[in-house]
Amino acid sequence: QLEDTCGAQQFADLIGQDATALERVLLLGPVRVIRPGDAVTLDFRPDRVNFKISDTETIQAVDCG
Repeated sequence: QLEDTCGAQQFADLIGQDATALERVLLLGPVRVIRPGDAVTLDFRPDRVNFKISDTETIQAVDCG
């Protein structure tokens, strides 16, 4: 488990919810929403929150990077 350098843990309750739940959350700072098939840069930014969306449009994971 990596250190929560970006505050991802505060969004853990969104896991399993529809991706549209992100529209109701105030997101300050760098954020990246990653869907299946998206091209993703390999740069690691410890302050960036990544929301990984499944092919069924649900939030699958939230982490830093």
